Amino acid sequence: MRETLEPRVDTYLALADCSTPTLFLAPGFARKDGWLFMNKVSILVDGEIAFEREFEAERDNGSGYVFENGNVPISQRRSTELAGIRKAATSQSVIVRLTGSKGYLTLERGAVQEMQQNLQLALRSFDAIDAAVKPVSGDECAP
Repeated sequence: MRETLEPRVDTYLALADCSTPTLFLAPGFARKDGWLFMNKVSILVDGEIAFEREFEAERDNGSGYVFENGNVPISQRRSTELAGIRKAATSQSVIVRLTGSKGYLTLERGAVQEMQQNLQLALRSFDAIDAAVKPVSGDECAP
């Protein structure tokens, strides 16, 4: 687990055989004061929703904390969502909110900036991988 317990949205990429890459947002947090029952991540850019998705979070507890984490896949087939993520990666006015049945948490500015830096790196990798695998994702991958 990360050293920080603050709400965050991490990023990572996945690539299955004969497929294009998938970008994942990984919202999560740990806190002592109870469950959020997180089920949605929202990213607002310049006051407008750039990305919003419901998901099923994993929950656990231990050492006096509750932990909630999720994985939200975004592929090329979700081009509108991907465009919103690209906009969020570089905008100056970004708000990120984790919502659940018990309320919501808004990411602190530092966590948003970290998310943006990670998104910029992940999107560069996503684009490079996507360009590299497109030429070999045709007949070579047919069963």
